[in-house]
Amino acid sequence: ITLFFALFVHLGTAQVIPSQPFFGLSNTQKAQILLPDIVSSIAWETNGNFSPDGKVFLYSTNFMWAGTTIIHMTLNDDSWSEPEIASFSGEYADIDPIFSPDGSRVYFTSRRPIDKNYPNKTDTNLWYVDVLEDGGFGEPKQVSLKINNDKKQAYNSVTREGTIYFHQRDSVSNDIYRAVWNSSEYEVERLDLSINSSNSEADPYISPNEDYLIFTSDRPGGYGDYDLYISFRVNGTWSQPINLGEDVNSIDKDFAPCMNSGILTFTSGRMTRIACFELNLQKVH
Repeated sequence: ITLFFALFVHLGTAQVIPSQPFFGLSNTQKAQILLPDIVSSIAWETNGNFSPDGKVFLYSTNFMWAGTTIIHMTLNDDSWSEPEIASFSGEYADIDPIFSPDGSRVYFTSRRPIDKNYPNKTDTNLWYVDVLEDGGFGEPKQVSLKINNDKKQAYNSVTREGTIYFHQRDSVSNDIYRAVWNSSEYEVERLDLSINSSNSEADPYISPNEDYLIFTSDRPGGYGDYDLYISFRVNGTWSQPINLGEDVNSIDKDFAPCMNSGILTFTSGRMTRIACFELNLQKVH
């Protein structure tokens, strides 16, 4: 599992990023900061996510002229590129980049207007861009009008079959939803009480095969503000969520999980940093 919170790169430091996919991360049994001073810094960063082949890294940071902005880095022939604003980001507040399991799309959350005639949005909706053959990104497209409404949708991750998990916040709740494509539109359902509670559940990462779900919650019994939990789907039913434990969670807020080739990346408020950790799903299960 890999943890991370703040991302901003200072390539003038002595530390060098290994010229390998996934930054050459090795497995660790305890959460560690992800590339301190190069990726995790004193700036505010979150939502780190690798492409399936580990050669592209996306994250979010905060720029005063655009709010949250998506940054990307690419592994070229012999080195990682310096971080730069993704071509589809920088004008509006964008956050939560997550690759689809096949790497063909990047899903993200944005405050960009659905209708250009009403540019001053205060809520967030779900968007995606296609990944082009040359490694660039296409134009942003909204996921679905049936999903995107006047409430705040965020953090959409997707299965191999195209089912989308996301959280939605309104004045009374913050819950996780599932949207299934039925050949013409998405059918949206709120997950039942095996996942959602009277507390807040958010930032759902769904596995490619839809067999496990990692999310954050402030439900009682955790180690701190928000903890990361995992639930397994067996015969269409979600198991009782399991707290990922003190090797991952802290007394602060731990959120924005994403699995990358057996490594869990997430954001932690303990030092406002990004870190990494090996997650053995069979052991947790």
